Amino acid sequence: MAHGPLIVHRFQANLFPVNAYLIESSADVVAVDATLGMSDGRRLRARIDEIGKPLAGVIVTHAHPDHYGA
Repeated sequence: MAHGPLIVHRFQANLFPVNAYLIESSADVVAVDATLGMSDGRRLRARIDEIGKPLAGVIVTHAHPDHYGA
């Protein structure tokens, strides 16, 4: 169980103007939505890697491709 504050990182996609969010705890990161294109998906993954904590899961808020396509 993670303790301490949560940090919310906003990620803005380039291909299609949508946002994804990374919620960082003291132990790991959860992604909320995942953008549309593969290039933005790779950028999002690189941002997770920069944070340096494991990806614990992905939450997809609804079934539009711009929220899960990448």
